[in-house]
Amino acid sequence: MTGNVAEEDYGVGGAVSANIQSGCSHLLSGAFVQGIIAPIEPLWIEIAGRHDRWGNNDGFSVDNNGATSYPDATRNHFSPRIGATYRVMPALSFRAAAYDAFRAPNLAELYRKFVSGANTNLPNPALTPESAKGQEVGVDLQPASWMQLRGTYYSTIYSDFNSFVTIAPGQRQRQNVQRSRSTGGEAYLALRPVGGLLLSASVNYDHAVIVSNASNPGSVGSYIGRVPQQRQVVRATYGTPVLGSLTGIWRHEGKNSTFNGTQLDPFTIVDLNYTRDIRHGTSLFASLENAANKAYQVNFSGGVVSLGMPRTLRVGARVMKE
Repeated sequence: MTGNVAEEDYGVGGAVSANIQSGCSHLLSGAFVQGIIAPIEPLWIEIAGRHDRWGNNDGFSVDNNGATSYPDATRNHFSPRIGATYRVMPALSFRAAAYDAFRAPNLAELYRKFVSGANTNLPNPALTPESAKGQEVGVDLQPASWMQLRGTYYSTIYSDFNSFVTIAPGQRQRQNVQRSRSTGGEAYLALRPVGGLLLSASVNYDHAVIVSNASNPGSVGSYIGRVPQQRQVVRATYGTPVLGSLTGIWRHEGKNSTFNGTQLDPFTIVDLNYTRDIRHGTSLFASLENAANKAYQVNFSGGVVSLGMPRTLRVGARVMKE
């Protein structure tokens, strides 16, 4: 894949103060293998591994000071995983897993130069992948055909987080300087009390904090920006072949913060959706997002508050051909 960005920045009086262009090509390949063994009847063990290789090529940036070309770079990452499920009885299972994962820096983080407020954000083609090592345990319970319960506890260490570092007055750059820990849990309940009706509820709590930061030791213990501490979702769906399917979703997001640490207010919104098949492979739908037209914060930067999507109605058709 390739990415190219062209920006014009305007100064006092509306005059163009800077023209900036940047871009790169990105080639990704990988291989995945998984094996399952069952040494005794109620126990299943899954062992998997994935190897990824990617190259960042032809990176460049152009601004008022001239053009810069960046050397090509190739990186590799191996991600193992092991998981086990033990079925105590048909309605009850316990599970556990340990794994390694990664996130490669995207093209904007590697090569994009841009101006935000009083800061010039410089590219960093030397960024390395962010990595994670985690483990989790959980339980699955289905005490009746119309009820299902799931619960999971997890703990993950993230290394080499890239975050903005001030390298000179008015100049910032993403660098792999941060390490963090995320611990939390999630629970899910689904009910089918009568035919055609599905009720479900889920709750997630995520305690994600910085545990080390080479560029800003004072940030240790702070919450990770843009990671809500709690989320709850309640969903109700009723559908029949004649009437179609109507779904209501209640969503709540708790405390959250921006990347610079500014606290955002919790919010609750409701979405509605209706779908009806009119013939094989063709359906009509109507979706009302943020039905109450709730104004909620999604970011705060430079004194400017960014709000989420207002009440939005979508109407359309889906056509699928086999």
